[in-house]
Amino acid sequence: MPPQRMNSEKSKPIRIYQLAHHLNLASSTLIEELVREGFILNRQHLNPLTEQMLDKIETLHSVDSGADPKLKDFRFTIREWEQENPSAPILSRRIDMHQEPIGKKLRIWRKAKKMSQKALADLAGVSPVTINQLETRDRAPRAQTFTMLLKALGITEAQFFTEIEREKRKLEVEAPKAAPAPAAPPSERRRAVVLDNIDLELIRLVLGLNFDEKIEVLKYIRSL
Repeated sequence: MPPQRMNSEKSKPIRIYQLAHHLNLASSTLIEELVREGFILNRQHLNPLTEQMLDKIETLHSVDSGADPKLKDFRFTIREWEQENPSAPILSRRIDMHQEPIGKKLRIWRKAKKMSQKALADLAGVSPVTINQLETRDRAPRAQTFTMLLKALGITEAQFFTEIEREKRKLEVEAPKAAPAPAAPPSERRRAVVLDNIDLELIRLVLGLNFDEKIEVLKYIRSL
């Protein structure tokens, strides 16, 4: 058990590079592992460790913390530091992808990068249907898929979550505001009703498709 500190003494955060050194790993290796596991790292190897991060590293490397006094000391210090700085660890806590609206954010970033669903899919090595489902159904992607999407967008995981509001505001500013269309005279309105009958032919064609083809057509329409 580490000795009790003086009341005036502040605990210092354990940094990623300190754990990497203890495990005889390169800081970059440890950082890559944590990012793959869904952690947001803002200051890379100087990023403070959290208990969640230590838990994951112990699992990945099959470390028995009970048999390792140094890791036990790390955990004690981490707990003290998080108690004294309750808001600081939030920056590096793991993202729960099942609670975050990933699909909406993905759509904003894709539009901010001026990419179509197909273009993003091609760069990320996934199908356009996957992108469509992520965006329209707001599904959470698998960790590997999420990493490929970030790479295709050219952003980090931290940027994906922390800079999304800025990109959203940019899109709102750039979006052209359509002028209200002038009211059509009665004769034009009647002609429009006649022209709308053309849609009936399109509906008949769609109804003639098999189930899978209908689904693909609907997905394509929703992506427009």
